[in-house]
Amino acid sequence: MKKTISICGLCQESKPLIQSHAIPHAVFRDIHRDNGGSAIIISDDRGKLHRSGKSGQDRILCSECDGRLNIAFDAPTINFLRSFRSELNSARSKAIGHFDNNVLAAFLMSVIWRAALSSDPMYANVSLIPSTKELIRGILTKDAVGFFDIASFSVRDLVDGSGLDGFDRHSLSSLVLAPVLQRHPNGKHSWQFAMVGFLFEIFIPRLSLLRRQDPALLRRGATVVRPSDLDIFDNQALMKMMMAGFGKHQRGHSILRDRVLKK
Repeated sequence: MKKTISICGLCQESKPLIQSHAIPHAVFRDIHRDNGGSAIIISDDRGKLHRSGKSGQDRILCSECDGRLNIAFDAPTINFLRSFRSELNSARSKAIGHFDNNVLAAFLMSVIWRAALSSDPMYANVSLIPSTKELIRGILTKDAVGFFDIASFSVRDLVDGSGLDGFDRHSLSSLVLAPVLQRHPNGKHSWQFAMVGFLFEIFIPRLSLLRRQDPALLRRGATVVRPSDLDIFDNQALMKMMMAGFGKHQRGHSILRDRVLKK
């Protein structure tokens, strides 16, 4: 594997850097395996709607730090989400997940942090001010429990309530939304991204005590995950992404056949 000597984003040492991912490669690998080795890429830029086997990687970490984040956060989280997704897709009643909320929160924050470091076009719109990036880096190098002091984290289960012709849960599991910034009427903001059929949201700074009563929010030291349903048509970021893709297709700004846009 080709490596580049530079400063590692996590340990801050000059080392050979490897291709690292913000949203783990395993997420894209699952989608690529089910879709002939590629995924449909939809964005609101001027690029064409197309298939791609890429997974948003860049040389931002040394192999030691990349491996550390993978072992501590990425692998256990992805394994949990896969298992929980399978359970939710087959359950007749609402299932409850059991996973360390501290690990999940650290994983979610690390995705945003790595995306902000990356120069891959997938994460071109993700940026954090230097002080926030350094704060996140500092917590990641320690026990990662401190993220609940600076942010709130929610988990939503994506559904399509439009009827029988809508997207089923399996289709929604293949949807990947790169992190997008959401501005709220109260002047606050949050980061949202979607994968494995879930929409994750990170509020920085953390929500007020009253708003932290939402059952869908993660809690320090908790081991229960209770995602609430979120209709894809009720989410601004998802709607913008899908409308951008549909608009390109209608204008012929696509290199895909009609059938790949069908359920």
